[in-house]
Amino acid sequence: MEPPAAAPATPAVVKTAREGQEGPSKDSWARAALGMVLAGTLLAAAAGILLACLAQPQEFPFEHVAELHGLPFHSSLLQSGSDYCRALTPLLEQLFLSSFRNSSLEGSCSRCSILQYRKGNNGSSVVVHFCLWFSVEPPSPSTEEAALRRGLEVALGDAGLALPGFGALSSATITRR
Repeated sequence: MEPPAAAPATPAVVKTAREGQEGPSKDSWARAALGMVLAGTLLAAAAGILLACLAQPQEFPFEHVAELHGLPFHSSLLQSGSDYCRALTPLLEQLFLSSFRNSSLEGSCSRCSILQYRKGNNGSSVVVHFCLWFSVEPPSPSTEEAALRRGLEVALGDAGLALPGFGALSSATITRR
């Protein structure tokens, strides 16, 4: 017996899911490209901000309190706009900054901020609270304070510093940090 004759083969037609559909429109491609550009821009901006924060030089603050002899305390020192405060503040900032000359810390003290003035123990002196900022970490707080003390002694010497109209700064004693 002969095998039954096979029916003529009809080619199988495979339809894809996309058949009959158009491809993505130009608008959707443009929106996708714009989204990628915006995401890339935001990522680059965030990375730039992070790098800028990390690249900032680190500063090391040291706070001190000093009693200034030879200058009387006056309540006008508590007002930043007073003549006394405007004359004394830059003088002290320069004095404290320059006190590290000829020391191992020379050039490393980047700025000085006067934080507060108050009346000294006997009323004939001024107590000043200030902060020194260093671009390089000093070897130790005691080394920084010793250099500050020596520098103040040298800067004030025997003559002190005149502050016309207010007196003369004859000496400065570091009382505590």
